[in-house]
Amino acid sequence: MSSLVKFLIKLAFGILQSQVIAVVNQQLDNVESNVRARMNSYIQEVLGGMWRGDGANRFVSEITEDAIPNLGRMTENVRTTVRNIEVSRDTLIDADQRVKSSVGRVVSAFDAI
Repeated sequence: MSSLVKFLIKLAFGILQSQVIAVVNQQLDNVESNVRARMNSYIQEVLGGMWRGDGANRFVSEITEDAIPNLGRMTENVRTTVRNIEVSRDTLIDADQRVKSSVGRVVSAFDAI
């Protein structure tokens, strides 16, 4: 493997580890917080009397029983994906270290001949 390829792989792992994952988590927190706050504000407006009747009751029910829980599930799915990316990264790093170690042992064995 050329030194440029090695450098690019190390660079990609560094960027993935230090920047991409952190930004994804930060943006996910922001989106979830903002969407949840907006949904809650709609509920409060309806409960405050802005809208009345069966439609209003169904709206509040849909938001509280479906939309907010679905938001939580979507957020958790993204967090699971991020964790899986981290595990994959760690697996690749471990595999790379094992290969380097194995190659080093083989080279040492041939050098001893």
